[in-house]
Amino acid sequence: MQIFTRKGSATDSEVLQALELEARSSLDTFRGGSRMGDDLALVGEGWSREVSNSEVVVFVGGVDKVVMGYLLARRGAVKSGAIATIEQVFVTKDARNFGDGGKFLFSSSPWQVCS
Repeated sequence: MQIFTRKGSATDSEVLQALELEARSSLDTFRGGSRMGDDLALVGEGWSREVSNSEVVVFVGGVDKVVMGYLLARRGAVKSGAIATIEQVFVTKDARNFGDGGKFLFSSSPWQVCS
């Protein structure tokens, strides 16, 4: 079993859309989650546009070659330098018990593309 993290691409658009819908439907299980979901726009069919946007960074993670989670961050700037604001992060329920969640989407190497 090989856990991976990489920058998302247009070929990931379909799975990203499905994972986003799964994430949205799971908000009901958290207190205040559905209200928060009402305030956030879905990327939906726009994932191919987002992964190509120079102001957005999308990472995907998974096992072997199966994408099981994603992170969407928007680049920005402040007086002190560049920042990235995480707008969405989700790991499908089937991948939450591997014990490698930190490695899954937050390994240091993908974040180097943000700089």
